[in-house]
Amino acid sequence: MARKKQYFPPPIEDRQLTPEEIDFSIKKLLRRRKEVEELDPTKIAFNDAHVRNVESNIRNTILK
Repeated sequence: MARKKQYFPPPIEDRQLTPEEIDFSIKKLLRRRKEVEELDPTKIAFNDAHVRNVESNIRNTILK
């Protein structure tokens, strides 16, 4: 039986953000939230590629 590759997230960078970076980040997260709200569970399956794409966008936004 094939083993599933273990996921290791990239290291988290600890740094201070400027007020402008914080504002930009909040706006970007709000856009990501809108992407989630636009997913219609009656039309899109939870394992659909579009759902995985939205999840990936959120994950990458948080990491940045």
